[in-house]
Amino acid sequence: MKKRILSIIVLMLLLNFTLFIGDQNYIYANEGVHTNTDGERQTENLFEGENYSVVFELVDTWESGYKATVTIKNTGDETIQNWCIAFPLKEKINNLWNAKIGEQYDEYYVVKNAGWNQDILPGKSVSFGFIAENSLKMFPSYYTLLGNKIRVDEGDYTIIYEITEDWGDAYNAQITIQNNRDVIIEDWRLSFDFGQNIITNVWNAIQVSYENNIYLLRGMDHDQNIAAQGQLKIGLTVKQGMYDKSINNIQFYEYSDKSNIKDSDGDGLSDEDEENIFQTDPLKRDTDNNGIDDGDEDFDKDNLTNLQEMEHNTDPFCYDTDDDGLSDSDELYIYFTNPNIPDTDGDGICDGDEVKLGLNPLLKDTDGNGVYDADEFFEQTYTEIIQDNIMKNTYAVTLMLPYERGDIFSRLKNKYNIENFEYVESGITLDVNLEEEDYNIYKEYILEK
Repeated sequence: MKKRILSIIVLMLLLNFTLFIGDQNYIYANEGVHTNTDGERQTENLFEGENYSVVFELVDTWESGYKATVTIKNTGDETIQNWCIAFPLKEKINNLWNAKIGEQYDEYYVVKNAGWNQDILPGKSVSFGFIAENSLKMFPSYYTLLGNKIRVDEGDYTIIYEITEDWGDAYNAQITIQNNRDVIIEDWRLSFDFGQNIITNVWNAIQVSYENNIYLLRGMDHDQNIAAQGQLKIGLTVKQGMYDKSINNIQFYEYSDKSNIKDSDGDGLSDEDEENIFQTDPLKRDTDNNGIDDGDEDFDKDNLTNLQEMEHNTDPFCYDTDDDGLSDSDELYIYFTNPNIPDTDGDGICDGDEVKLGLNPLLKDTDGNGVYDADEFFEQTYTEIIQDNIMKNTYAVTLMLPYERGDIFSRLKNKYNIENFEYVESGITLDVNLEEEDYNIYKEYILEK
């Protein structure tokens, strides 16, 4: 009987030993610092995020500290731009290489790329190492990549566009980007509407995309950043289109680490924004437990996540931030207009009205005839619902305007006020108050019961 019991104990020990040996190097985040059957510490910790993974390797330990290496791998299909990673760590970092510390809170670090290793291509990895005080109490429970494309404030840069050579149907041009800040602009992006002009060659930059007359350029590997108070010159060879040679709707971006923002739960939203703007729990990734991280929620149902709303400075609780008749997502991804400015091209007609009128909201003169869109005349229709309090009937009164200027959809109700109407033998007469009598308008009223 004693031999049988002893055999069972030996078998159980062997099974436990085999289980530890089978996975002795990797443990997953949130599992603390483990030891194997020999009493040795686990040396590596794996965290898997969306389109990236992080391995924390404990390289060496001693009584007063330890040495570690952190490796970030791009597991997605797109390049991770200007990487910057945040994670909780109880120990103090004294020395760090292949990266730099962006911010440090009580038990929270933001580590930023060293510049020369700022982008991570799909399938590739970057590593940085550090030495910390005291022994490692727990592996970081999460890692958050902070890099976001954000629009650079207009006062922080100047764009100069000039034609350097012109030979008729083609020309050379130069775009100069001046950094007006006292800090660098990192991993820049420049987009603009070039009308029907076609870029056939570009130097000192890379053409990322071209769609609906909108070009997107980025820096080359040696010119991804623009130094404080520095400038960058881009050269273009252009085949001229039907209209002018100017660039319009210029938008300038950079990939910012937002390294001064603490995100305790790793949902992409700062603790401050969660408390003051979203009213979500800054210590819980998914406040309402619906399976969607707070940063990926779409509170106003405009097809932009909360993170995208913060990136583009739009209102996360308003479907149409600038009240121009277009949703924020339609402005960004369909019409390429500015969701924070009602009239992107500054021609006097709001973006939504331009779309309704068949105009280009990115061009002041859509048809290139030398007349701004706001000064063009269009055949338009305006309908107002009126109530007959005598006969208790409702009528739709349609005002046909063959020669009306500008944005009828927004301004007409303020210009034409149907004051009253009365029955006569021939039907209904209407009194219409014209607040802007300088318009030569032919008026025809169509009433439908």
